[in-house]
Amino acid sequence: MLGLWILYLTIVLWIATRITGRILSKYILCIVCMLIANVPLFFSHYSAMDLVYAFFDTPNLLCVLIAISSIGRVLVVDSRSVFSKAIPLPPTLKPITFLLYAIFGTALLLGTLNILPWLDLYHFEPLYQNLIVLGIMGAMIILDSMIGIFFALSCVILLIIPLGGGDGRNIIEVVFCPYLWIYSVGYTLFMIFTLPKRYYEKRALV
Repeated sequence: MLGLWILYLTIVLWIATRITGRILSKYILCIVCMLIANVPLFFSHYSAMDLVYAFFDTPNLLCVLIAISSIGRVLVVDSRSVFSKAIPLPPTLKPITFLLYAIFGTALLLGTLNILPWLDLYHFEPLYQNLIVLGIMGAMIILDSMIGIFFALSCVILLIIPLGGGDGRNIIEVVFCPYLWIYSVGYTLFMIFTLPKRYYEKRALV
């Protein structure tokens, strides 16, 4: 459940940053949104976060580590503004990483739904599962070393502190997260649709 709250805070921070440029207003909005998400809905004992957790479970450790890095980046940017110091920004994942993750998640979903039965990785032998997923992760790591760091950290943490749920069953569930996949698909579509605009803006500056 903690991972879900971290992911929610990441989303709220991203929205608040684009709504207001004032740091105090941004964090007040975050606090208000966190409180609202904990309020029981429809005269029941379940909050919005409880319902999301019940339907989609908690994000996996890889997704949580990426979310923490995103929160850290926002905090560093705000600290720069407040203290007027050149604090180095944490690195972020490259767009190509989200594109590959979106393709991987889509293929996994189509295989699970038996639309592409030969891609149903969940029914492969564990050895083939590991080889395929490690191959995909290897391609991501070659193009973006940061995803390799997050992947290695998640594996080490799960090895030292085994967590409950799906993270301990197989490598697919260590790597794949529905929350991260949805974000990757949305981010990829956004980048594709805004590509012509960014291209012409770049040409105009030349």
